[in-house]
Amino acid sequence: MPKCECWAMVSVLDPRHGMWAEVDPEARMPLRNPVGHVNEGGRFYEGDLDRLTEEQKAAMFSLLAERFGGTPGDVREHFESLGYFPIREPVSLVICGLHMRCMM
Repeated sequence: MPKCECWAMVSVLDPRHGMWAEVDPEARMPLRNPVGHVNEGGRFYEGDLDRLTEEQKAAMFSLLAERFGGTPGDVREHFESLGYFPIREPVSLVICGLHMRCMM
């Protein structure tokens, strides 16, 4: 089965761009799939932890721990238990061929 290659990109005009650019220079985050979800915080997408390098994960966990409190280890444990990291809207989606075919 082909693996999803969808991405979320955070605009340079978005205040979150600087943080995500510390994880990926283009502020481009891999998605598990292009389907959004809604919770009390609003609409979000599931970021794919498996498609991040260990260096990117360490940077993200450190930045999020600093921003929201806790330790990078706590953040890692939390997201690994979820199986994804949330990426809040607004973002631009880059839909892979696999999901583009499913949408047609």
